[in-house]
Amino acid sequence: MKHFQVSQFANFFLVGIDHSRAGIDVREKFSLSEAQICHLIFDYKQLGGDGMFIISTCNRTEIYGFRNCPRDMISLFCKHTGNSHELFYRYQNIKQNREAMEHLFRVGAGLESKILGDFEIIGQIKKAFALAKEQNAHNAFLERLVNMAAQTSKRVKNETQLSSGAASVAFAAVQTIKEYVVNTPDPNVLLLGTGKIGRTACENLINQTGIRNITLVNRTDEKARELAERYQTAPLSYHKL
Repeated sequence: MKHFQVSQFANFFLVGIDHSRAGIDVREKFSLSEAQICHLIFDYKQLGGDGMFIISTCNRTEIYGFRNCPRDMISLFCKHTGNSHELFYRYQNIKQNREAMEHLFRVGAGLESKILGDFEIIGQIKKAFALAKEQNAHNAFLERLVNMAAQTSKRVKNETQLSSGAASVAFAAVQTIKEYVVNTPDPNVLLLGTGKIGRTACENLINQTGIRNITLVNRTDEKARELAERYQTAPLSYHKL
């Protein structure tokens, strides 16, 4: 990487956890909120880091950045998620330079998603990079890399049949529900979880099926109430299930 003078460090790394190796229980432990991402980036910059962005979704948390070796990135990841290095290494995904860049392109094109051809992930990548820019943690190389990943994702979507089917978990769930309730008058739907997938599923249910009898449940009751107010549905306490 020094040859291209994109960073003071020698290598570009991906350090992460994803659904291909880790179950939901482990992925939740390594998930990062927006505030945690900002704190991690701050610590990275304190170590002299000059370029980083972090993708954190229900299926993956991936840190892209520059170092001579990935040790510091791994330590920051474990520190800000409260996990041990041992747990990380049990499920880790570490890639370097070209492999790291190719992986980002595959993720952006939906090739590494649970639903092949997932078209939502590229928006999440753009959002992750926008947050890094707000924290002044970007550089020209990363900006070009993310832009190229977005362009590639667009070409894959427009020039192949990859995204012609159910291209997200939320979309696939709604399509399945539509098949089951097609002859059911005024069906009742219980939606468990109001995270990113749950919010999208709720919106798709209303917009695509017209179903209004939706009950929302979340481990945090307040989040269920907030989403229920937004979509005029009914919340239910997690403890009443």
